[in-house]
Amino acid sequence: TNTNVYLGSIQMTESNIYATMEKSQYDYSDEANPVEEYNMDLVCWNLEGEEMWRQNLSNSQMQQEGEYFYVESMMSNSKGELIMFSSRGMEIYDNAGNLIKSNTLSVQEMFENRGVMLMGRDDKLRVTVWNNDYTKQTLRTFNLETLSFEEDMEMPSFLSNYSMYTGNGYDMLLTNQMGLYGYNLGDAEVTQIMSYINSDLGASDLRQVAEIDENSFIATYYDDINYNVHLAKFTYVDPKDIPDREVFTIGTYWTNYNLKSRIIEYNKTSEQYRIMIKDYSQYSTDDDYLAGYTQLNNDILAGNMPDVLVLDDNMPVDSYISKGLFEDIGALIDKDEGLNREDYLTNVFDAYSVDGKLYRLVSSFYVWSVLGKTADVGAEPGWTLKEMQEVLASKPEGTAVFSDLIRSDVLNYAMQISSAQFIDKQAGECNFNSQAFIELLEFLKQFPAEYDSSKYEDQDYWQNYQSQYRDGRTLLMITTISNLSDYNYNVKASFGEPVTLIGFPTENGVGSVLRASTQFAIYAKSSQKEAAWDFLRYYLTDEYQEGIEWEMPVSRAAWEKKAQTAMERPFYENEDGTKEYYDQTYWIGEAEITIDPMTQEEVDYVYGFIKSLNQAYYYDQDLIKIIDEDAAAFFAGQKTAAEVADIIQSRAQIYVDENR
Repeated sequence: TNTNVYLGSIQMTESNIYATMEKSQYDYSDEANPVEEYNMDLVCWNLEGEEMWRQNLSNSQMQQEGEYFYVESMMSNSKGELIMFSSRGMEIYDNAGNLIKSNTLSVQEMFENRGVMLMGRDDKLRVTVWNNDYTKQTLRTFNLETLSFEEDMEMPSFLSNYSMYTGNGYDMLLTNQMGLYGYNLGDAEVTQIMSYINSDLGASDLRQVAEIDENSFIATYYDDINYNVHLAKFTYVDPKDIPDREVFTIGTYWTNYNLKSRIIEYNKTSEQYRIMIKDYSQYSTDDDYLAGYTQLNNDILAGNMPDVLVLDDNMPVDSYISKGLFEDIGALIDKDEGLNREDYLTNVFDAYSVDGKLYRLVSSFYVWSVLGKTADVGAEPGWTLKEMQEVLASKPEGTAVFSDLIRSDVLNYAMQISSAQFIDKQAGECNFNSQAFIELLEFLKQFPAEYDSSKYEDQDYWQNYQSQYRDGRTLLMITTISNLSDYNYNVKASFGEPVTLIGFPTENGVGSVLRASTQFAIYAKSSQKEAAWDFLRYYLTDEYQEGIEWEMPVSRAAWEKKAQTAMERPFYENEDGTKEYYDQTYWIGEAEITIDPMTQEEVDYVYGFIKSLNQAYYYDQDLIKIIDEDAAAFFAGQKTAAEVADIIQSRAQIYVDENR
């Protein structure tokens, strides 16, 4: 006999836990008379886990013979009653499990495009309802006593950033990846009740939240560290009862898992300092996804900049640097007795330095470049557009430059990889009316403006896609290299012969860039610089550097260890500790290709190439938008490339001046 049990539709209150329990039994021991049984119960437990009562739902008097039964939502009211909406309507059970009221109300018919169903503090049902294009939500109120609709309320757009639960002290309890919040209808903002990080909780979200009183609640959560689901009671602790430690703040836009885990670990182990997090993504809405950055800038203007800032591409980092907002990380490294600058790839630090000062902590990176067969492009990196076009002209008609890219794609790549030839960030000078940019515009014109989706209908599309570089149908691959495995895979699987990191074609010969992964900066006026460095220096230690998996470490020693791994056959360990080696393979159609480990020569080539790079990745969406808008007249045949280059130069220079 096989038995499966499934708990669903969980509802928690300040004193009880309710859930539907589905039990399926299958007995096929007698093939002539197989037995299949299905049963669903509504079960109540107290907070100690003791079962209080059980009510069978499958045999309800409302259930029709042969009808499939399912529960859509459950909630409780202030009387301790449980309201359940299911495929047969609404049923209300008292706190002893007795069915006291039922009707055939259908929430599917009542609430089209419904979102969350909540029980209000006034025991009225509230349901979020989306408009037809799912851009706005309305909160509809339904009186369960009179079975009638009451007032509708348009919901603030920022509420879409949260999961919603019934509240007692608040109209709603809200959760997101950072914590628990309270919200009252009509308020302009939410009130934070709990921060996961400040509570040393390794979780990304809370579920089934229920208030016990104003100082405690219960909820389930998924443990991001041990990967288990927990049911827990949370109790407020007054800050005065917490051991006194110096506090500093880290500001970020969206706190990723690795950073959150590191902060929690640090807060648990440090006896001197404690980190508070301010995640600016909480301010962004569907109407303005950049509102968080606006709030950050407002905080900076008000002198409330976080002690540490996690940088990203949407921040005007160059402007922050020019205004003297950041501390020199390089000087902190040099003063640190446990660190030696020469133990790192200093060219990475140099690429992110301004006037000889390193204002960002860069702990790992990857490379943006362009690959081509050495037989086609030569062995040395760097070339011009003219040289690239000469190579293309020597290939069979129909050979593609890049794979499946449209004009806007190539423009984005050109500006991300080779923008240094057109803009000097430190000097604040643009050079978009140069001959090199004019030639780039003329190069871009050959690419289609839109994707051709019809090619995906070809039954051989995927096999042709896999073999395009090997067969020479596509000349170049724009790629990111985050580890040696990426490079080895591209060489031996995609190309099948030696390649050159030739780079994007440019006039200055720099067509490859270094792109930092997570970047940190320390506020120059922070009163907690020592605490901030105590936290950040960890990212340069051997422990962290040698544990980096998906990017390249800046530590030379860690890099060399990864190089040794790249030259070994992959393996997994048996229970007895012995190694079981295997081959990495790649399939093109029915042909299996073995990807051999890298050789010392190949590792040396990549390492030497990386150490030769001194340009940092640069991306500015607003600047690309200017180029895209004005270049359209050239692509449409309305202006010459030189004419639009002059217009772009003028607008771009104004933009750069305004943002310095």
